[in-house]
Amino acid sequence: MKESIDGRTALHCCAAASVTEVLVSTQLHTRIAEILLQNGADAFARDKDGRSALHLAVMSSNPSLVDLLLTARPGNPNIQDIRRSWTPLMYAAKCRSSTITKLLLKNDARHDIADKDGNTALIIAAENRNTEVFKLLVKRGADLDHRNNSGDSAKSIVSDQRWEPMKKWIQEYLRLANNQEMADTKRLCRLASKGEHEAMGNLLRNKPSIVSSKYPLYSDRSALLCAAAASKRHYSQGGEDHTKCAEILVRFGADLNGQDSKSNTVLHLSVKSKNDSLLKFLLGKDVRVADKRNSDSSTPLMLAAEFDYEQHAELLLEHGARTGSVDELFYHAAKEIAESEGSERVLEVMRNFDQRQREKEKKQKGWEMCFTRSANACHSGGHQWNRRCCNCSDVRN
Repeated sequence: MKESIDGRTALHCCAAASVTEVLVSTQLHTRIAEILLQNGADAFARDKDGRSALHLAVMSSNPSLVDLLLTARPGNPNIQDIRRSWTPLMYAAKCRSSTITKLLLKNDARHDIADKDGNTALIIAAENRNTEVFKLLVKRGADLDHRNNSGDSAKSIVSDQRWEPMKKWIQEYLRLANNQEMADTKRLCRLASKGEHEAMGNLLRNKPSIVSSKYPLYSDRSALLCAAAASKRHYSQGGEDHTKCAEILVRFGADLNGQDSKSNTVLHLSVKSKNDSLLKFLLGKDVRVADKRNSDSSTPLMLAAEFDYEQHAELLLEHGARTGSVDELFYHAAKEIAESEGSERVLEVMRNFDQRQREKEKKQKGWEMCFTRSANACHSGGHQWNRRCCNCSDVRN
């Protein structure tokens, strides 16, 4: 594909177009890039600065285009540019994009590569006080003590900048890393997140006491909450393996009604991750949090209404009708959310639910209670309640 004067192809130009400079949706740039790739564009061609389209998509903070470039034309996500020897991950660390950082790490981006000055992505994140990316990199094993050519490490930069919240976070992280029970809890949560139910079951057989333990650095979640939060988008096995994890955890006595640091329950997280089988399994157990609100004041049903997940809404409403736990105020709030978001499928589910409830009430009103002395009553002359339909002679106990 023909290059421009600065060595950029059409794909480079598409990736470099920032929404702050070009008043066009980033989704449109992604669609254009998709067409270019389908017609043979080289996703890893370099411009005069040695940057690939992936570098430029990261710099333009376009997650959908980054995802496309990483998956449509798999290649080396660790290409370093010419000017500073920066990888796409280093640009993500500077641009403060945790979403893009997750995409890069998922696709084998290395955090241990250093630029011409000896800086790693973690050092760049520290210099830019990039909280979310800094934590992501540390959790993935980035070296806090690696020093650049000036003798600075990520840890020393945090200290020199008097970045107190991050300094405390590092201390807590290192404390937990050296605590065996916390290390086991972390491993259990990671296995649950990945849907690795066999390895998780083996760990629980040796360490059953950690089944409901929470890992503070994973949003204060237990393994069950981690399994519920695992999205089908990020794990190739989908929801079934996470449901198997949940079944094992419940068998070992996991707390079904726990909440994470944002007050999300297993039901909130199952809806968010669109995991039908897990939600159905949990609602069949002793879950008492169907109408619990999280820190955003959303119930699981409200989330289903917001995202137009009709199957989840139906499961939640069926459970509520069966257990008598449908809160009228929260139900109407969910309906208002569905209407404002244009969630037509959920609105249809709610209309059908309303119709069933009206029919149920009508049927109940059609029965009159009659107090009769039964020939089969107890010897003490007790009485038995029967319900007799107003419209027929049928009698039901």
